[in-house]
Amino acid sequence: VHEMSGTATATVGGTTKPLSLGDTLEEGQTVKSGKEGFVTMRFADGQLVLLHPGSSFTVSKYKYSAQDTKSSNILFRLAVGAMRFVSGAIGKTNPQNFSLLTPTATIGIRGTDHEPFYIPPAGWSGAPGGEPGSYDKVNSGATFMQTEGGRIDLGANQVGFAPPNPQAQPTRLDRIPDFMRPAPMLRGQGERRGEGG
Repeated sequence: VHEMSGTATATVGGTTKPLSLGDTLEEGQTVKSGKEGFVTMRFADGQLVLLHPGSSFTVSKYKYSAQDTKSSNILFRLAVGAMRFVSGAIGKTNPQNFSLLTPTATIGIRGTDHEPFYIPPAGWSGAPGGEPGSYDKVNSGATFMQTEGGRIDLGANQVGFAPPNPQAQPTRLDRIPDFMRPAPMLRGQGERRGEGG
């Protein structure tokens, strides 16, 4: 954990504990941020992740070797809320080895700064009135969104949306939704602060 404000917890194997600065994340760990909590995580390959308040994500798979980036891979799951990603070595050298799953879509990258959101059918406190589904806002680089219904490619300053029905085709939105306020800047790009998240 690189930076944080407010509170957050980490759960692995049924055990939940408060998250603190300097904590290292493990595979299988789920991080939940409090209502006011932003959490910035730096992974061993330099991948930066900012978790918005009231959000939950899981490190389903994280394997990184500086000597063998071809076999390195990342699989994250976003259960609710929003995140911002700035690609590290894995995303820059092997973007096909990075996947983010929401309950309705798979999001892939192309060496990217992007912000995926997932609003469950019951809603999310960070996007009052926001239409349920998966979103991805690209700040730089490119991503794609894929569902059982199809795939779209997204470039800088574009937002994709996948509705709750997994068979629906994702679409590119005409404008950025109001709830996608600019995320805090991810500080620390280029710094070296140890291994892990």
